[in-house]
Amino acid sequence: MPYTWLVLGIGYRKSKMDGVPDSWKWVMDSDRYAGRIGVFSEADDMIELGAKYLGHSVRQIPPAVIDQVADMYIRQKPYIKIFHHDEGQDLLLSGDIDIVMEYNGDIAQVMAEDPDLDFVVPREGSLLNSDCLCIPTGAPRPDNAHRFINFVLDGRNGAEIYETIKYPTPNAAALALMPADYRDSPVIFPPADVMARCEYADFEGLDRAHLFDETVTRIFAA
Repeated sequence: MPYTWLVLGIGYRKSKMDGVPDSWKWVMDSDRYAGRIGVFSEADDMIELGAKYLGHSVRQIPPAVIDQVADMYIRQKPYIKIFHHDEGQDLLLSGDIDIVMEYNGDIAQVMAEDPDLDFVVPREGSLLNSDCLCIPTGAPRPDNAHRFINFVLDGRNGAEIYETIKYPTPNAAALALMPADYRDSPVIFPPADVMARCEYADFEGLDRAHLFDETVTRIFAA
């Protein structure tokens, strides 16, 4: 059962930007914000978003394009302050960085604390992901698992969860109970024209996953 969904984009401190940084260029391919950039360190996301910036789909990325993405990140490394492990929103809020690759819900959380922060899905498009609740085959207590899933997907319980995490809900019962500033937020729910430029990636097998991991290791070691 879908629990939430999310889109990767750019979180940023408005007072430190030269306009809205609405391109992956500003984190992947520019020295404009040198020393103030955070990039997500997850191998799949790094490679797939790099390919998206270079004009390709996030699916079935040709090996030559993977190499181009690696070369681009290696050139960019002197200007990147940190390859983070999904704590980009905290680094942005604390002032350690000014621009970061992060999930929309994480940036929405810190925007509630600091009005100088904002989020944009780059014009090249982005990656979509979904978090789901599922029960493994052979689980010893599936009835309890169903009770937990039903509890989480209850409208009121769901509304309390999403009010905290600020991620978009796929749960209509919960959404109906949410305030307008959540339902109408273009950060939490990007407009249709923005979503049309975004894609879900596919799992393309272990060999492909290993190639992404090896490529990112090469980037980090360069």
